[in-house]
Amino acid sequence: MIIEDLEERILIDPFRQGADKLKILSGYASASMARRHLQEIDQIIATELKGRNLPTIDVVYGMAIKDGVPLAQHKAFVEMSTNLYLGNFKCHYLVVPPPVHAKLYIWLKDDVPISAFIGSANYTQTAFLGAQIEAMDQCNEKQALDAFSHYLGQALECEHDDVDASVVLHGSDTKAMDHLDSVSLSFIVKNTGETPRRSGINWGQRLGRDHNQAYLRVSSDIAGSGFFPQRGEYFTVLTDDDLPMICVVAQDRDKAIHTVESNALIGAYIRKRIGVADGEYVTRAHFDAYGRTDVTVYKIDDETFYLDFSV
Repeated sequence: MIIEDLEERILIDPFRQGADKLKILSGYASASMARRHLQEIDQIIATELKGRNLPTIDVVYGMAIKDGVPLAQHKAFVEMSTNLYLGNFKCHYLVVPPPVHAKLYIWLKDDVPISAFIGSANYTQTAFLGAQIEAMDQCNEKQALDAFSHYLGQALECEHDDVDASVVLHGSDTKAMDHLDSVSLSFIVKNTGETPRRSGINWGQRLGRDHNQAYLRVSSDIAGSGFFPQRGEYFTVLTDDDLPMICVVAQDRDKAIHTVESNALIGAYIRKRIGVADGEYVTRAHFDAYGRTDVTVYKIDDETFYLDFSV
């Protein structure tokens, strides 16, 4: 039975041993876990296994038919499937009852199953990064692949036109979020009443940097509250205008929220929202003209957040 080093032993080692495809049946899944997983393998390829390609990963989200899917995760899954990892990642939602809470991980090499695992760990960071105890064990590869294939036949790809008619996509109505924990992250420095000169929204305003580079500033009381995940753990943020972003807590004292793919993404996004030119230095006056100087972040679950910047 495997209860330690689950990420390494189940999600990484089989790839190192030559596997090139991963089939996952999981009660629940998160785009932040998938992004982290693929980026870690990409780093292994760059440093250890040069010449290897990313594995193809197919996920069947087994509880979608019963509990629905957070809209933030759905949007991020679609982005991964259609833009970021086209050809290497697909997420499918089970749409035929009964719901499936089982977890299976099947690795293949040249379409032949070579290792399979069954147990309690969902395809989420909560399960694989040690936040709670999970137990997995090896199982019969062919039987596991047959089970995956059966449920794949009862699922829709996340980007399918009929998904919203078959799966409840929840978590985008701020009125329905009143019961959720939330925090306000300000773009303004308290003691000056202005935007910071070379941090926060203006982090990239220096020689040789992308001037869009930015981060959301997190005050020390929020950083120490446990509201956001621990540093290094990815999480999915959906904005009020339906943009999914994969983010991470970073910097000393956990004072910053970065976008994972590039920390210029969030700066470009905020500038576009407030009507400021790409890469331009942002002032308090720009935010005042837009109508607000902060964002409200709602916590849907440990890996899913909603960012409201509406006016």
